[in-house]
Amino acid sequence: MKKTIWVPIMIGLAAGGLSYLLSVADFIILIPLGEGAGLGGAEILGTLAAALGGPIATVITGLLNGVAGYLVTRNVFPWPTSFYMAGADLIAHIIAMLAAAFCYRFLHERAKKGLLALLAGWILIVAIYYFVVLTPIQVFLVNTFVPGFGAYMDFVSIIWPEFLVTTVVTTLIWFALPVRYRRPLWYEKLQTVIPNAETKA
Repeated sequence: MKKTIWVPIMIGLAAGGLSYLLSVADFIILIPLGEGAGLGGAEILGTLAAALGGPIATVITGLLNGVAGYLVTRNVFPWPTSFYMAGADLIAHIIAMLAAAFCYRFLHERAKKGLLALLAGWILIVAIYYFVVLTPIQVFLVNTFVPGFGAYMDFVSIIWPEFLVTTVVTTLIWFALPVRYRRPLWYEKLQTVIPNAETKA
């Protein structure tokens, strides 16, 4: 029990803390696929933390990343718009990371012995994370607080280069990791107890 609690906490603190530091330091990887597109590293850290650390790591990472997000948006939007924007982003990311965590658990239990199947499934999970969960929720919440801010395809046109980079980088990380480090660390699978043949007699 202790392991399934403290390991996700440490994963969340590490991923969220690093994401916070990168954001505060204004660290951005420029992406040549889109005009002015950049990747700060939060999505890479967030998706991996969710997959390995589950709901606990998701909440910790999301909260730390949310604080960093507010520090950025407050310099771009006036109060209280900056607070609403950061809050919408926080909620959307936590829900998307939770989806990624449970999807990865489902995937790992069925494809843990097949690397290609695991990697292909992960690519699908990242696509679901971005385009099925994260972006629709962001669009809904942001437009609720700031009507007319932007439509779904407006967001997609901005984030698709980030999606490609996140997918490539995280897939390479899974490929490089030893098998024992690819499993979700936020739960312990129950062992099946086989009754002793002598007790049946």
